[in-house]
Amino acid sequence: MINDRKIDQAFSDLRGTCSGVREDYFGLLYLEEEHDVPREKAVNQVAFGGNDYGVDGFHFDKARRNLYIFQFKYTTSHAQFKGSLQPAHAEHEAALPLARRSKL
Repeated sequence: MINDRKIDQAFSDLRGTCSGVREDYFGLLYLEEEHDVPREKAVNQVAFGGNDYGVDGFHFDKARRNLYIFQFKYTTSHAQFKGSLQPAHAEHEAALPLARRSKL
């Protein structure tokens, strides 16, 4: 189970090489614990810091042939996702006409 102590420890251990903020390390621990991704691989599948365009991490499960794309929030409130998903949706909507024009 992921808890504050584990997040603090991961942040302390890796912030010198991965940087980012404390909350970024929840995603790292999630990949390790829920998908059995080794830490050496998981650090390359998580976005540390900003400018991630709403994608905080990913995992490809070869056995199931699934690509998982994550937006991580360490909170008990689902409302935390609402604000961060709206701008991403707006960016994609704005890009659609451009994508359609480029196919012509």
